[in-house]
Amino acid sequence: GVALQAQNRVEEAILAFKELTTLEPENPDGPFNLAIAELAVGNWKDGWRHYETRWQTDNSLFAPRHKGILRWNGENLTGKTLLLFAEQGFGDTLQFCRYAPHLANAGANVVIECQPGLRALLQTLPGVSQVFEPGEPTPPADFTLAMMSAPLAFGTTPKTVPNGENVRYLSAQSSGIVPDTESPKVGLVWSGRSRSWADNRSLPVDLLERLLGACDDFAWFNLQLEPSDEARRIIKSAACLTDLSPHISDFASTASLIESMDLVVTVDTAVAHLAGALGKPTWVLLPFAADWRWLLDREDTPWYPNTRLFRQQTAGDWPEVIGRVANELQRLTKR
Repeated sequence: GVALQAQNRVEEAILAFKELTTLEPENPDGPFNLAIAELAVGNWKDGWRHYETRWQTDNSLFAPRHKGILRWNGENLTGKTLLLFAEQGFGDTLQFCRYAPHLANAGANVVIECQPGLRALLQTLPGVSQVFEPGEPTPPADFTLAMMSAPLAFGTTPKTVPNGENVRYLSAQSSGIVPDTESPKVGLVWSGRSRSWADNRSLPVDLLERLLGACDDFAWFNLQLEPSDEARRIIKSAACLTDLSPHISDFASTASLIESMDLVVTVDTAVAHLAGALGKPTWVLLPFAADWRWLLDREDTPWYPNTRLFRQQTAGDWPEVIGRVANELQRLTKR
């Protein structure tokens, strides 16, 4: 099933995972992997339910947390404190923290536990009373909820994704660091953190030169943290690219830089979610077998209405994607 999904044969993967679930009903890997495939094809009703089996897998990411606090299962929240805690990666937190205002609207006093580097940004969420990090004292709470369990709790479907006011749920002030330019400002991120199971999402650095060379009608700004030595060479040699990485200290500082952009072009990394959460026009470059959250065969996403998806048509073919992006950028200059 996993091999089929890696080939983007998701419907076949679903059949394989269902067979595994039937043959090994006590094995949580079956329904967990089934959930990923169901979410990818848009069957969120079953997908979110099966996704809860992540807590039964032996993946250390899903070790029990806050076991002494009751899990929220739809109880009345009026006058109650709910601890909404982050899980997995930065992008996951940025994507699913959107549910905090809805919990607050239901009457909860919402406190959030998040990864280091996100506190200042998540404090801009409407209705959140406190944000703390692991290792700090946990405030008293009546209920707890994992962020990625919130879609199940709210019965979220692709048509009912909460996107905040004016399709943004996080906010930041524009940075005074970004210079004024006559050309449109484009923020750029070409690499995600290395993950053994998802190393197909980063752009080969040699294609960076091709993209910048084809689009010199724009003012480009590097938002890539810790660029490689080869990338630094390209940054220094590209007259149209300004390196903003020295000004990035946390996600709030990145958000301020993004607010100064007209467009963000990024691979599937946390910046894609941050720009989307800020409501910024964003183009996300995706591998052939993209992550489940981007669904299948579409250029838009219900998670971020101002985001456009550029998918590989065949596995590993980043040059074709870059050609398409360059053509679309050139179309913008002719409007």
